Amino acid sequence: MPRFKKNLDLQTNQIQNVVLHKLAVMPNNPVEGQMYYDTGKSTAYIWNGSNWAVWGDPNAGQQINQYMLNIPNPSNRSGLVFVRLYQNQIVLRIDAHTNTEGMVAFNIESRQNLNNHGDPLTHFPLQATFGGTETTVFSNSSLPSGNWLYLEILELEGPIALLTITITCTTV
Repeated sequence: MPRFKKNLDLQTNQIQNVVLHKLAVMPNNPVEGQMYYDTGKSTAYIWNGSNWAVWGDPNAGQQINQYMLNIPNPSNRSGLVFVRLYQNQIVLRIDAHTNTEGMVAFNIESRQNLNNHGDPLTHFPLQATFGGTETTVFSNSSLPSGNWLYLEILELEGPIALLTITITCTTV
């Protein structure tokens, strides 16, 4: 297979029958404009310089917010405040993974008050694994301004060194 060490100038000619790079996980150290096709999620992504956006997403013209939480050594029944929301938002997706073999089951709620249960984003617990997971169907995807995102870990299988959760939202 030929490899190019310089930019390829096609002089306004077309690239035909192109297939994106197929990967099971996100590429490390992406550069702005890089694309790949996630084989596990059957979705194409493009790196916009700060996060992976779904390529061809109808919400691409709207402001995209990402909230990332890294939890070292998570434990059962621990709860963490994620972020206070300062604008109305809709959840597009949640990505979660661990950096070691194992599984973490968790809930994320939209709470008006940190001490009282709120509306869960899904009807079932989300799961993070070493291979990664993405949830795209939400029962209560509207996140009102002034609420908090609250994470509650329900179950752990195996020693997990680091749990990473990213919530991607768009403004209403």
